[in-house]
Amino acid sequence: MRNKIFIFFILFISVFSFSEPISNYVFTDIDTAKKVASLTDKYLIIMFSSDSCIYCKKFKENVLTDDEISEWLKTEYVFTEINPTSSRKATFGGKQYTYSQLYGGFGVRGTPSFLFMDQNENSFGILPGYLEKENFLQILMYIKYENNNDISLDDFISQNLKVSVSKRIIYLSQDDIDFLMKYDPNTVELKYSKDLYSNVVSADKDFPDNYVVIKKK
Repeated sequence: MRNKIFIFFILFISVFSFSEPISNYVFTDIDTAKKVASLTDKYLIIMFSSDSCIYCKKFKENVLTDDEISEWLKTEYVFTEINPTSSRKATFGGKQYTYSQLYGGFGVRGTPSFLFMDQNENSFGILPGYLEKENFLQILMYIKYENNNDISLDDFISQNLKVSVSKRIIYLSQDDIDFLMKYDPNTVELKYSKDLYSNVVSADKDFPDNYVVIKKK
């Protein structure tokens, strides 16, 4: 009996206590990612990538696998990776562009490059080149920092300012909830999420202790 209880405990911990890798939640369709970001009150990151990009692969293997990065991306951002050879199109400013046109439009000269935007398509700028975990994390915190208009990124880093992810409740229509359930792999309808940082659709008063809880209007 003791062995059975022990095995059950190990299985419980492995399923419910650890976050799934962020790579499982990377979008490849910009328009879908933009809508998910808008509905869940998150920022959008577009990673301009290419099939031959060694440092794109390195970033995904070394940075996106970090637990702290995963926490930030899943609670505050919607991460999208695009390729110029894709046949998809994206809408910006009411106009449609091919992904290849977006590379030129945003001045991408090499990969990886990272574009950071808010829900209203306001850009925080584009950063070219490979980003180490610490640098990437500081950028994620800086964008979230409520006084970032009053301080440069360099000063933010030099002052070692820290920002935390924010727990919040979002009220959406049933149609919007259905959209998230269909297209956002990070949105789940569970009383207790198997992943600590999932968006949880909850109808209960005592919702799980997650960072983003979605309730029906």
